[in-house]
Amino acid sequence: MKLFCLAYAGGTATTAYRKMKSRLYPGIDVVPVNIPGRVEKDTSPPKTVDELIGRLAQQICSKSDEDWAILGHSYGAGLAFEITRRAEKGGNPPRLCIISGRRAPKSNRQNHSFARLDDDTLLTRVAEWGALPPEYFEHPALRSLAAVRLREDFQFSDSLHERDPMPLRCTPLYVMAGTNDPVAPPREVSGWCSRTLTESSFDKFEGDHFFLFNNAKAADSIRTHLFSFLTQHP
Repeated sequence: MKLFCLAYAGGTATTAYRKMKSRLYPGIDVVPVNIPGRVEKDTSPPKTVDELIGRLAQQICSKSDEDWAILGHSYGAGLAFEITRRAEKGGNPPRLCIISGRRAPKSNRQNHSFARLDDDTLLTRVAEWGALPPEYFEHPALRSLAAVRLREDFQFSDSLHERDPMPLRCTPLYVMAGTNDPVAPPREVSGWCSRTLTESSFDKFEGDHFFLFNNAKAADSIRTHLFSFLTQHP
């Protein structure tokens, strides 16, 4: 089974899911999905979030000639859900959509837009989550690049959060949250379970916003859920 993976704001899936790729192998082929223009420099970046979703959906569906699933963390979770909706409309839905570390759409918490913060505040806040290595603050070029990427991603992420999408028609959801996540607390993540007309499940894992990458039990649970769906729904 192929598991297409999307990363958090400012990140690249190739780097973010490197450890998970080895942990889920064999049996599950982790396929990192990067934002166009981030890794492949000859590819133009998308101008709107809908253009991004369309391009990613086309890219993924063209490679999904077998059973597949999709996983997104934080910003990537919002993209994963919208890509799944596109795939359902196209008649090639994933076996499972995994939502990790993202507040449900239209959650009650006031939406503090990180995209509106100045560069210094934005980078400091993200660094507090452990998402930026120290060298980004030591090199002006890296610092500037990080701020631009983060702002672009947070702008798209904000527009996704403000939507009130229709539930998935036929794709099950597995929703994951970190017990100590200050960005997406479990009580605000669990609302995703109502965003499908079929099965859904919700689990909490010890950790902060990046529990998915730091808690081995999260990857083990993903493996268990994927093989369970393959067995129960051949």
